[in-house]
Amino acid sequence: MSEETKNYEIGFLLKSEEDRKVVFGAIERAGFGLVNEGQISSIKLAYPIKKQNFAQFGYAYFSADPAKVEEFRKDLSMAPGVLRLTVFANPVIKTKEDEARAERAYFENEKSAEAQQEVQPAKERRQAAKPQKTEVLSNEDLEKRLEEILK
Repeated sequence: MSEETKNYEIGFLLKSEEDRKVVFGAIERAGFGLVNEGQISSIKLAYPIKKQNFAQFGYAYFSADPAKVEEFRKDLSMAPGVLRLTVFANPVIKTKEDEARAERAYFENEKSAEAQQEVQPAKERRQAAKPQKTEVLSNEDLEKRLEEILK
């Protein structure tokens, strides 16, 4: 690897969780340095990809020689277990601590949102939203009220 390396992020969709070995094995065989590895999670696809309705989504950060990245991407995209992949240059690299901090902040925000909703029960909110009934006035009464307002 040359002196000049860049940081990259790879995002991928796999047929099964075992196929992650293919991705990380390819990173290792190419001689790239693995910086951080994200969790693999199962997702439902919006449309079928290679006759698959579900996939395993994952991502990783690595450092590599820019001249080797395109060939690496092409080779990995041909692997049978890889449904889709994309490689980004110069990502904002998240560490495990950053991910844990973001997750804690997310759950704290969820708890505060739930607490705010508990302040006013849904039944009371619906009742407050209903318009109040107005009294029915005759034409004469309406004219009198308009005259009062215009004075």
